Amino acid sequence: MNLINLLKKNSFFIILLVLIIVSTIFWWNNFGKFEIADDAYQYHNIAVSLTNGEGYNLDGESTMMREPGYSFFMSVIYKIFGVNPGVVRVIQVLLLYFSVLITYYLSKRIFNELVAKIVTVLIAIYPILNIYTSFIYSETLALFLVMLFLFTYYKAVTLNKYYLYALLGIILGILILSKGAFILMAGLVPLLILFKDIKTDWQGNLKKSVLFFLMFCIVVVPWLSRNYNNFDRFALASRDGNMVYTRAVKNLYDKSEVKKYVLSAMSGEYLVRKFIDSEYVFEKSYINKNALDEFVLSRTGDKDNYNYDLIDIEMKKEGINIIKENPFKYFMFGLVEVINLNSPMYYYERQISIFHESDLDSNTLFKVLVITLMRIDWLLFILFMIYGSYSVIKEKKDLAYILILFVLSVNMIVFFLQGNPRFIMPILPVYFMLSFYGLYTLLKKFNFKYL
Repeated sequence: MNLINLLKKNSFFIILLVLIIVSTIFWWNNFGKFEIADDAYQYHNIAVSLTNGEGYNLDGESTMMREPGYSFFMSVIYKIFGVNPGVVRVIQVLLLYFSVLITYYLSKRIFNELVAKIVTVLIAIYPILNIYTSFIYSETLALFLVMLFLFTYYKAVTLNKYYLYALLGIILGILILSKGAFILMAGLVPLLILFKDIKTDWQGNLKKSVLFFLMFCIVVVPWLSRNYNNFDRFALASRDGNMVYTRAVKNLYDKSEVKKYVLSAMSGEYLVRKFIDSEYVFEKSYINKNALDEFVLSRTGDKDNYNYDLIDIEMKKEGINIIKENPFKYFMFGLVEVINLNSPMYYYERQISIFHESDLDSNTLFKVLVITLMRIDWLLFILFMIYGSYSVIKEKKDLAYILILFVLSVNMIVFFLQGNPRFIMPILPVYFMLSFYGLYTLLKKFNFKYL
């Protein structure tokens, strides 16, 4: 009888688990990525090196190409279960489930139970989150760490315990060592802690803020020192040069290329290919692979075999020189990159290039309709998120301010550097929470009878 009561009491959480399992099986079968290549190869290779006690090496050489968190996470799994990426994938499904549970907990307490249930059901079945559990990429781990950080922050503020602020700094340190895109949170969170109710307890806030930052530094500084000693760079990873250069080189685009790039970001690649340039490929323009290859070739004479850690330094210098020539254009491209980051994202990273493989001249009306509906749907989602953020500030829901900071920090990184649509994935639950709270408050404002 107790078991039956326990199942009834936790029926919603059991439903969430079933939804995740069913969705994962379906989406893995259709879009799962199981080969160890590209980013996955690097993470896996480094993890194997760590597992074998050979140090943080890639292809036998010491490296700082990747933040260390995810490879260390994998190496722990490899130590316990053997070198088996399949086990990593299963554990990532569990991490997704735990992330959903934390999302429910936070949404219910910060907002309300209706928002919590809607958001968690949608996250449980949301395609890209299910699909990426099959990838040997850092996104699912980062998602879990973001939600764990938010949970700890909620507990730290509500219980007012110093040790929780120390734990908060540790978790953020691990998060940033797993996903450097959250680096701005290292500066924003101490300020949020410091200025919360500053008139009533500024000394206590200062102690909490310093404790948080101290613990964060204890986690992160050893890795930065290791990179400085080995590579003469006090940095998380040797990709900042790549990100600066790849963004900066867009300043060299002519008017025609800029037009096609901006229109693709705004409306999708298909319309540009259909009505302007049938040979246009947005991803090539976005990544600038040709420009990167040419740069490497000009410096090393071999675009396939070179020391990435060293060439990244040269990329950064060249990128900064390009930016100095036309900072305004770089700024304007930053706005476009933020649009790219917030482009429709459903079953894959983003749908800018949807219908890329299809015949340009077949089913044009249908394709335009699909693209239009996707754009409108996602635009409404983003607008509701913005309205939700506005409502949080207006209603002084200070426990939700941290959600807004996460959104701002990732968008700011992408504004200034060449970002990746995957950057948004670890904070998709945050987007969902704010968006559906925005929708909820809007409907409530108009006296929607079912609320």
